[in-house]
Amino acid sequence: MNKYTNRQALIVIGHVFFLIYILFAILFYKERIIYADSAFNVFKIIHFKWYIIEAHRYSAVLAQSIPLAGVLLNLSLKCVLILYSISFPVVFYLCFIFVAHFLKDNVAGILLLLPLVVAIRYAYFYSMTETHQAIAFCTVFFAWINSTFYSRKVIYSITGCFISLVCLFTHPIAIFLLIFIIFYSAISNSALKFNYLLPFLVVISGFLLLKLKFTSSDSYEGSFFTNVLNSRSLFHSIKDFYPIEFLLTRSKKIYFLPFLIFLIGFIYFVKSKYYKQIVFVTGSIVVLAVVTIIAYYKGDADVQMEKDFMPVAYFAYFPFAYFISAGENVNFRKIILLPLVLIVGLSLICNTGKKYFEPRITYMTDILEATKVFPEQKIILEEKEVDPNSGITWSYPYETLVLSSLYSPNDSRTIFINSNHLDLSDTISRTCFLGAPFWIKWETEEFNPEYFHLVPGNYRYVDSLPDIKFN
Repeated sequence: MNKYTNRQALIVIGHVFFLIYILFAILFYKERIIYADSAFNVFKIIHFKWYIIEAHRYSAVLAQSIPLAGVLLNLSLKCVLILYSISFPVVFYLCFIFVAHFLKDNVAGILLLLPLVVAIRYAYFYSMTETHQAIAFCTVFFAWINSTFYSRKVIYSITGCFISLVCLFTHPIAIFLLIFIIFYSAISNSALKFNYLLPFLVVISGFLLLKLKFTSSDSYEGSFFTNVLNSRSLFHSIKDFYPIEFLLTRSKKIYFLPFLIFLIGFIYFVKSKYYKQIVFVTGSIVVLAVVTIIAYYKGDADVQMEKDFMPVAYFAYFPFAYFISAGENVNFRKIILLPLVLIVGLSLICNTGKKYFEPRITYMTDILEATKVFPEQKIILEEKEVDPNSGITWSYPYETLVLSSLYSPNDSRTIFINSNHLDLSDTISRTCFLGAPFWIKWETEEFNPEYFHLVPGNYRYVDSLPDIKFN
């Protein structure tokens, strides 16, 4: 007889994985937080000393509570960045503990692990993405509606509706994920009657209708809804859609592993005669892939495209999760596949961090050092002086401010990249801080002095810097 059950083995794998995952978040805290939206968000959390809610995504408070507590306790900037970096893994870990220990759902436990390291490389360092959080919360919803609590209808319905709202107020992609989960569960779990699931469909439908009614077509979210609703007019130029190019060029580097995972699960479902499930999962993958391609047809940075296709890969993990969790007693030849997949995913993430994100921090540090020859703390730099391989430039003001202030607010400096060759001379005061183009003017006198200190003074325009290479 096997000494361990399958469930025990999966729980051990999960706990070990999350310890490593949190350790990664600590080791790569600068690379994960001093980057794009994460840098902007941590700046705002420190500045306002409160939660930062964008586009009604209220579930963000769950992860933001951890770094916000650090700010309110006046912990060092380094501690706040580390807390922000680990806040997301901690939330995911709590989700794992809930589904694996309380709900005892092995499949959901596996579904929480795989999206964190499979089909992503750059997106791991885009730490604050709500897509990851939506996937995690939707997995909790999957575990809940398939739990034995359906026999206690009131608790089952109220809790399920609450979890679904947490998902929906995390990211709109949760609409697709929840619908998939409800219908997949209805197909797979004969104990679930339609009237058990109806309240959840009502909540999702109501949320979708409100989103469509009150979301402006000019907003970030509204543009994607508009693209999907107007998809018929776009199909004639589908061959030129950037997401298709992205998928083709990244198929070997990013999507070979999730394809292999899906293939293993597909074979298991066919052998087990789970024909309805495999047809539904495969069809859902195709439909969501098409919707994603249409919604983001104009394209975006590759880190964004990785994030956008995460939910498609998530669907592909379902058959594999059932394959790994099947059986009472542990089958080491089968279950070893899970840690192998997780190790490969972590290795690819680590490699990406070492090859791109660590050099990016070094490059930004070198630029800050080069500007110290000027007495001004605030610099306007022409875009031609920035290596294009260093990526996003709109967030440089926040990234350089946070990076320079890491060990002392007295070292604060900021660099604004003049990407659009704007004449800013008439709009800048001595206490002005230039931020992102969509929120360009801030007052340095209102900064939190415990973390950032920019002495009132003018910006210096810099036309050229020493030749600094991004390696």
